[in-house]
Amino acid sequence: MEELEEYCSIHANVTGIKFYPGLLELHPMMHVRLRREEFNPFDSRAVVVITGSGNILGHLEWKTAAVLAPVMDSLSGEILIKR
Repeated sequence: MEELEEYCSIHANVTGIKFYPGLLELHPMMHVRLRREEFNPFDSRAVVVITGSGNILGHLEWKTAAVLAPVMDSLSGEILIKR
């Protein structure tokens, strides 16, 4: 069975960057990973943005997370974003 790959573009704001160390690694051609945080105490639809080295950069703004969360929940719960 072939593995299914889907591609799309996402333009979204990342919030909370001042609280996490990932900003120090940020550069224009950086790959990031989006991971669901369904047990986040502030937002059950939260999506965290993680750098290639595994540090948290921040969270997707709530408007974007509200749309992506159900899609991510139906998949593996994680998406790799390549620039």
